[in-house]
Amino acid sequence: MKNIFNFTKASITNINCQNKIVEYTDIQNKNLKLIVSPNGNKIFYFRKKYSNRDYKKKVGTFPTMTVDIARSLVNELALKVEKGENINIKKENFDSLGNVFEKYKEYYMMSHNRTEKQFDKALGAFILYLSPYFDKAINEITKEIMSKIFKDITKKGYKYQANSFFRTARAFFNYVIDEKKGLGLNIENPALCITKHPTEDRDRFIQLDEFDYLFDSIHKETNVYIKNYFLILLATGCRKNEISALKWEDVDLISKHKHIHISKTKNGKPRNVPIVEDAVPFFKELLDKKQNEYVFYSNTEIGHVVDLKNAWKRIIQRAGIKNLRIHDLRRTVGSYEAIMGNTETIIGKSLGHKSLKSTEIYARLNLGAIKNAMEDAVSVIFKKDPNDLG
Repeated sequence: MKNIFNFTKASITNINCQNKIVEYTDIQNKNLKLIVSPNGNKIFYFRKKYSNRDYKKKVGTFPTMTVDIARSLVNELALKVEKGENINIKKENFDSLGNVFEKYKEYYMMSHNRTEKQFDKALGAFILYLSPYFDKAINEITKEIMSKIFKDITKKGYKYQANSFFRTARAFFNYVIDEKKGLGLNIENPALCITKHPTEDRDRFIQLDEFDYLFDSIHKETNVYIKNYFLILLATGCRKNEISALKWEDVDLISKHKHIHISKTKNGKPRNVPIVEDAVPFFKELLDKKQNEYVFYSNTEIGHVVDLKNAWKRIIQRAGIKNLRIHDLRRTVGSYEAIMGNTETIIGKSLGHKSLKSTEIYARLNLGAIKNAMEDAVSVIFKKDPNDLG
């Protein structure tokens, strides 16, 4: 093979190793080099002669780093050289993206009660597209890099994955910047330059003629924790991640205003969710079966339920209901609160929505007012009396 050729995944993969180190040059970008060692390692390098100096810097390893990303990074390095910047000096006090990501991984798994496998699945797009940059200092991840990745994903026709990348990247860099919960590094969030692709708002909720079939199917579940998990989701309007790791110490079944305390919410603000009378038997049945500190016990290392998608799929298939997701249980509570004539403020408070416009009003609302709204809606859901709708 000639030492200068068009770098592609196929052409690099097909390079046969020799008994010595060989350097190859990309025909599209002469500053991009590929060093192939006898043991099979293939490493991208930037190399450029400028003002009587020879600049050289490792860019990344093939195939972890793609050819397109290597070319992009080489172009950035060439511009720095032409501006007189020293490309071999790393700015102090800024760790690499890879090391910071490991810290975020630990934080995410703990705060979201996730296993490593679940973490890798949730942040798949982020890991896939940013891992080639893990050797770069965290402050060197620019808006241009983030924008290019987002556009590249979009060009492949993966708009949903592009949006997923954006959401994860935004949350990651917010953690990097956050002084209280994160690392408190003084950088800008490079993901904020991205405008995510518009998506249609989902408005699916359980119809009155579907309740009988759904409840019948749920009650056929032999696992008491799975059965009551879905009934409590429907009775509280909570997000699944809010109650999967719910502990008994956060459940109040004794006081006048029975409630559950949720310390870890999507918007970061703890809240109390009323336990309406229809839901009390669900909690009491679980209390009678108490195995450990968690309400929804699971015989696993983590000790509580995490992902019940397969159980939900089984339930709705048995019920003969189509296009109904677990999150639609939460939307059902809000929808029937609206049907019963409650205000958006009351509905938002009961569901834990965060709104700057109604923050002051939220502060004056008491748990009793929220509970009354939920009692009305949940009574319709569980008793299914069409006359209650007026």
